[in-house]
Amino acid sequence: MKTLSIDKIKEPIVMTLGSFDGIHLGHKSLLELLVVNSRMSDSKSLILSFEPHPKKVIRPETKINLLTNFDERIHIFNELGIDYFSILEFNKEVANMAFDEFYENFIFKHLNIKHIITGFNHEFGKGRKGNFDNLKSMCAKHNIEITSVGPMYYKGSNISSTRIRKAILHGSLAEANEMLGHTYFLMGKDVLGKNIGNKIGFPTANIKVLHPDKVIPLNGVYFTKTQLNNKNYFSMTNIGVNPTFGNGQETIETHIFHFDEEIYDQDIKVSFISRIREEKKFSSSNELVKTLKKDRETCLELSKKY
Repeated sequence: MKTLSIDKIKEPIVMTLGSFDGIHLGHKSLLELLVVNSRMSDSKSLILSFEPHPKKVIRPETKINLLTNFDERIHIFNELGIDYFSILEFNKEVANMAFDEFYENFIFKHLNIKHIITGFNHEFGKGRKGNFDNLKSMCAKHNIEITSVGPMYYKGSNISSTRIRKAILHGSLAEANEMLGHTYFLMGKDVLGKNIGNKIGFPTANIKVLHPDKVIPLNGVYFTKTQLNNKNYFSMTNIGVNPTFGNGQETIETHIFHFDEEIYDQDIKVSFISRIREEKKFSSSNELVKTLKKDRETCLELSKKY
């Protein structure tokens, strides 16, 4: 996949517009159709997105909880076989622009579009008037095909990024992963900790998440998979304030099974498979160690399924 400005793309295009946060099963069904249509029509597939995230411009005081950061999305788009990815700057001028003005001046003016693929709930532009029906009327004037992709369902309700965020924030990682179609992960670097894990026989990687807007799962202990230097290891991860020994500061600590190497300042990826218990305060280090041993047994038993 190539990342290009739209004025550099000369081939016929099948395109979609959106943020695609999380790239869940609903997104994937749309993007798969995008790729199929582009190949059938001898065109190239294009995802058009915005940076910064529109919410940062429209509601700058609101915290954004991202399922995937920019680089992670590009990685997944590439895996799905997308040809081109283009980024438009989102600012107050764009936020206040009518949808038809935006499409005429920023898209149709530069691209040879054959087909537009949208989600069933796509709305864009000032007053969110750029819905499927209005966009369909506009496309007809330019002899452009348009297709709306319906929702994907999980347990009787639409899959959405909002629903997945709520599941992660409530610790329901198994449900979130089913809706995503992949395991939710955090990427970061191993940073210096207090070395408490080493002292009690459970050394940990202390993870500083690279992107400040990433959704962090609910505090607790998780069965996870950790990737280091392109190698995968099963692990267990604690998110929380370490109430037995901590100072109230939120940390993400991962104990990697069958691993004994120095990894300080290395890139690390932790994928969250399921939550095994809530975080709790122990009366002594012995009680903590006893529980950690049970947690490890639980995780190792779960790992037999993967």
